[in-house]
Amino acid sequence: MLRRRLGRRLLGRGRRRGRLGLGLLGLVRVGLGLLLLLIRVRLGLLLLVGVRLRLGLVGVRLLLLVGVGLGLVGVGLGLVRVRLGLLGVLRWRLGRGLCRRWLV
Repeated sequence: MLRRRLGRRLLGRGRRRGRLGLGLLGLVRVGLGLLLLLIRVRLGLLLLVGVRLRLGLVGVRLLLLVGVGLGLVGVGLGLVRVRLGLLGVLRWRLGRGLCRRWLV
């Protein structure tokens, strides 16, 4: 269903990468990272009431900011992994193309 909405050219098929350069697996990784970020924020808001009495409002805000920051770092690392995978595929294809040129 996701492929139909975004189009096969945009996402790519199988191991091929689409115009986004992510592929379906990359989109799933980024989506899971964003979902984990939302879960951490909501858990932080739920813990806000319980920890507020012990740490004070400043401490709770600091904990919430640290949780959100870690979530954003996780999403960023997921994007970096996807991009590095794409660079590896491009390097492999380029190397194969150069070998063909030299052999032929």
